[in-house]
Amino acid sequence: MMRVVDVVEHPNARRVRSALESILSGDLGPWSDLVADDVKWHEIGGRTIEGKAAVARELGMADGIQFSAEIHDVLANDEHVVALLEVTVEVGDDKLTYRTAEIYHISNDKLTERWSMADDTQAINAFFRNSHRPEGDTPARWGWPPPPSSVF
Repeated sequence: MMRVVDVVEHPNARRVRSALESILSGDLGPWSDLVADDVKWHEIGGRTIEGKAAVARELGMADGIQFSAEIHDVLANDEHVVALLEVTVEVGDDKLTYRTAEIYHISNDKLTERWSMADDTQAINAFFRNSHRPEGDTPARWGWPPPPSSVF
């Protein structure tokens, strides 16, 4: 006989899923509430941004870039959350879709550190290095390309 068990999603998974869903709908409030002021934000390719204000500035500087994502799954325990995403980024006529595992460290209900591992780091680096950008914009403004030693 097969027994059916209801599984309750971990509170950290609910927090991150809700914050990601809010970002995708254009509401940054829940995400901002979740992120610690002194967050360490490790980007694909190895660059690290420190502090919520710096992360907000960097992400806000991405004029002309459109991101969308599909949340495949969110897994969590008391200290970590892993969100499996399929992300599509568009700059002008250029478009790239990739899969990523976003890894978050949670402490005192705050996201204190983030890492992102993608299925094709080289394609992502090349996309941002070569894509059409708004006039006057440069890849260096976004930190692209990352230093050669940081490319996996």
